[in-house]
Amino acid sequence: MLSNIDIKKKVDKGELVVQPWDPDTLKPASIPVHLSDRVAIAKKGKIDPLKEEDYTNYFTQKKLSKGESIDIAPGQFILARTLESFGVPKNLTMFIDGKTTLARLGISINQSAMLIHPGSGVPNPRAVILEIDNTSPFTVKLTQGMQIGEVFLHELKTPTDVGYDEEWPYGTREDLNSLFPTLETK
Repeated sequence: MLSNIDIKKKVDKGELVVQPWDPDTLKPASIPVHLSDRVAIAKKGKIDPLKEEDYTNYFTQKKLSKGESIDIAPGQFILARTLESFGVPKNLTMFIDGKTTLARLGISINQSAMLIHPGSGVPNPRAVILEIDNTSPFTVKLTQGMQIGEVFLHELKTPTDVGYDEEWPYGTREDLNSLFPTLETK
């Protein structure tokens, strides 16, 4: 796992891309991430993921103004993204996790998709999609720009021979930072 010193060295050398980059916000072994201005609020309904690939109609999308808040009710699920965009090289992998203070309020920011593969956001850095769920019995206010979680970086023993965006067509897509990218499989 990379320390704050290792992370700073990787960014300074251009090996890891973090936009916007503020080394003063680094924690001992992580980069804090913040809630961006785009959220998608899940509607009630029934989805068969084996028959449908486009989930856009199952969500109401909203753009938050700077500092605007959204209330997440008990049991509510939303998609959002990080304010930060990343370009992860082939010799690193990144994990995203929630903020402890939010976790204590029942807010999780990923359901199981915490791994950001080596080569993600290369050559075009991209935000991380957040899968935010409220498992608490009370409504929690989330504010655009607030710290929502953090990312941890791990160095691979051997760099991968193919980056994620080389094999899966994220890196050259128009909707690369969309909450609902539609992947075309090879």
